[in-house]
Amino acid sequence: MLALKPAMEEEGCKVADVKAGSIGCKRARGGDELTGYGGEAVTASLEAKGEQTRVRISTGKGFVGRGCKKNWSTAIYQEMMRNLQKPTQDEKTS
Repeated sequence: MLALKPAMEEEGCKVADVKAGSIGCKRARGGDELTGYGGEAVTASLEAKGEQTRVRISTGKGFVGRGCKKNWSTAIYQEMMRNLQKPTQDEKTS
């Protein structure tokens, strides 16, 4: 969860809903060619699987401008994985 929230924010998705086991965000409308149309809602659920965590990320595109909207699930997942690879503050000082 600690790596997922900054990953969402890095992709321009404002986190609005944080619950135990899930986090949701929404992208602002009026994007550009690079970032897409905007307005997508992204939801991630986390589920413990033994010592691992299963993460499911889905992008809801809604109705308005659906053809111009982008799937952000993979981009957020990749950013989350980069965040997990970064050393923590404790590791940097050791």
